[in-house]
Amino acid sequence: MSRRKGEPTGAQIDRAHPHQVALSEDRVMGANYDVVHGFCKDLSVHRRTQSVYAQWAEPRGGYFIIFCFAEKEDAERFAAEFEGIPFDPKRDRGKGDRKRFWDVAPTDS
Repeated sequence: MSRRKGEPTGAQIDRAHPHQVALSEDRVMGANYDVVHGFCKDLSVHRRTQSVYAQWAEPRGGYFIIFCFAEKEDAERFAAEFEGIPFDPKRDRGKGDRKRFWDVAPTDS
């Protein structure tokens, strides 16, 4: 995938905004879009989201939108408000050709 000159890479976003929360794409689309992005207005969220495909999601897999925060407290507030799933890019994101996949389901720990 290409990017515009001056636009940060996914790795740069991960380093600067390491506290990440995943929401199922249906929680972010349509009328929910303004609600979710309005809530983020005063938080330390990066303006660009990322996405991953989770094969483990029921019933046949699904896409998740990743919101990246610089501050842990902001990520926790966001996750609590929208029932988000914490996402660790080092642990959860696939490697190489699978970098757009979330291979392992989150655990309740």
